[in-house]
Amino acid sequence: MRAYFRAFPICLVVLAMAALSAPAGAAETLRVGKAVPFAWTFTPVDVGDLKGKRIGVTTVGSLTDWIGKRIGVLKGWGPRGIDIVAIGGMEPARAAMKTNQIDGYIASLESGYTLEEAKEWRVLTTATPFVDHFITHVIFAREEVIEKRPQAVRAFLQAWFDTIAFMKANKAKTVDITAKVLNLSPAVIGRAYDEEVGIFSDDGVFDAKAVAALKQSFIEMGLLKEIPDDKVMFTTQFVPVKAGM
Repeated sequence: MRAYFRAFPICLVVLAMAALSAPAGAAETLRVGKAVPFAWTFTPVDVGDLKGKRIGVTTVGSLTDWIGKRIGVLKGWGPRGIDIVAIGGMEPARAAMKTNQIDGYIASLESGYTLEEAKEWRVLTTATPFVDHFITHVIFAREEVIEKRPQAVRAFLQAWFDTIAFMKANKAKTVDITAKVLNLSPAVIGRAYDEEVGIFSDDGVFDAKAVAALKQSFIEMGLLKEIPDDKVMFTTQFVPVKAGM
């Protein structure tokens, strides 16, 4: 599957259903899926300087698993400097925390802020100090859609980047909408907005350093044996995209 995406520090763009207008002016609907239903973006966050501690992650081989191991490596503790526990999603993680099965959990920023607001957890750090350039946000489409409906793909991307431009220029409205969509408090979403809105790409152009870091992560996690070529990972057919055009 070809993908077109943009590198961001650490987060995952969520996509909603969108009705797009083709350049010819005829209305056309393109189905776009949400990667997860609960994250404004998916920034691993609830981690700290916790040598030898048990830190929960979603699954083995996941982004959160890689982040946990990377913290240990960058701190000089080695990949096993932190005891990584594949615990699953937020609910089992909360239960494991309460029963002292884990000492921390790598989760989305807004999840951490929500539990901090409830005085249940405390956010220690974002993942940014441990991962500078990386790709976690992706927008992808089936080869068939790319081949047969390229104008629909371009129309979606144009609408996407127009929306990003609006979000960056209109914090209050963006917070109001996304707080209702995610059923979280405006205070939590406002904090997430301040931390994360700047990481959204304005044009979809690839960050070469982030692509290189992503490729290396595949090797480090044992997902691939060789560094993959760009052409098998993504296409630049649809970028850059300029908002307002």
